[in-house]
Amino acid sequence: MISKNHAILKRFHKDVATLKAHHWKHFFDLYHSCSHNCVYCLYRQDENFGKCIPIPGVTADKIATELDNIKSAGITYLGATSDVYQPMEKRLQLVRPVLKMFTEKQLPLILATKSMLIRRDIDLLSRLAADGLVEVSISIITLDESFAKLLEPGAPSPSKRVSLARELISSGIPVSFHVAPFIPGYFNDAVLRQFIYSLRDTKATGVYSCILGMRSAYKEEPFLFL
Repeated sequence: MISKNHAILKRFHKDVATLKAHHWKHFFDLYHSCSHNCVYCLYRQDENFGKCIPIPGVTADKIATELDNIKSAGITYLGATSDVYQPMEKRLQLVRPVLKMFTEKQLPLILATKSMLIRRDIDLLSRLAADGLVEVSISIITLDESFAKLLEPGAPSPSKRVSLARELISSGIPVSFHVAPFIPGYFNDAVLRQFIYSLRDTKATGVYSCILGMRSAYKEEPFLFL
């Protein structure tokens, strides 16, 4: 059980090389586990991973206090291990107070999501974007709807995510695509080129990727076991 008194902000980078690669020093989540239930996720713990719950004690005020206590906090990453726009976020609305706090404090933020619910907060994200303080990172691994459904059973379709990127960009909010993970052997040159060009055509700021991390649970997923 996670205590309400636990630290919310986590330190990710401890050296210059990794900071140059990712640009953010600290991250935090608002929910434990994730309803997207992606089979490749490095943070899957057990069969209950898809049953998302809010992390106890997380408030915008507590996050603000922790940020105030960090010298040169730099860019903060929201949603590193669990999408902050879970279905229950529609009811709990944990994200909006956090975005308001980042706006008031004029702090830079990267927000990662696959969810359409982020459209609810376009007003706040646009305010952050106007000051150059936010980028939305949309995770996507393929444009193949059936393959995506196999690997990301609880997530919106790739086409919806591409449309979401266009909508956010048209509202002045910078968007990048995170091809995470890049699955070895899945793309040939032609398919990869079409994939990247399709993402580029949204006018996203960029496309970046990470490799498929290995964990023992992949042995249960033949198409991921190498």
